[in-house]
Amino acid sequence: MIETRPTLAYGFVADLYVIVHRTKRASDEDWQGMRRHMHAQETVSRLLVMTRGASLHSIQRRQARELCERHGMRVGVLGDARLARGMPAVPDWFGSDAKGFRAHDMTGALTYLERSQMYTRLVRMLAPKPSGPRLEALAPCG
Repeated sequence: MIETRPTLAYGFVADLYVIVHRTKRASDEDWQGMRRHMHAQETVSRLLVMTRGASLHSIQRRQARELCERHGMRVGVLGDARLARGMPAVPDWFGSDAKGFRAHDMTGALTYLERSQMYTRLVRMLAPKPSGPRLEALAPCG
C-alpha cells in the first residue's frame, strides 16, 4: 500500500519498497514519516526510488545511506536526464548496491532489483484510473 504525502509517496508494492518524490525537495516531515515507516519494517530488501529532478539535502543523503545499510537493500533509482548525469553518485548516496537509471528505464531498474516480474503491476499503477494512487500522479514535479 502506498502512503501519499504532499512531497513523497512511499510504501510496499508486493515486496518492493517504492519511494516517489512528488516535489523537488521532500519536506522534513514527509521524509521523517517515510523513515519511520521503513524503520518499522522487519525486512526491506529492494527499493525503487522514482524522482523527476528531486534532490536530497546532505542530512537526507546520510539518512538514506543509513537506511540502506541497515536493511542491506539493493536500490534502483529512476531519474530524469539531469539526475542521470549524476548517476555515478548514486552509490555514494545509497550504498554500493545501488544503481541509477533514466526515468524511462523501469525495465532496467526492475531487472537490476531482480523484480522484473513486477513491471506490469507497476505500469498498471502508472496508468490513469478513476480511483487509487497512480505513481504518475504521485510524482508531478519535473
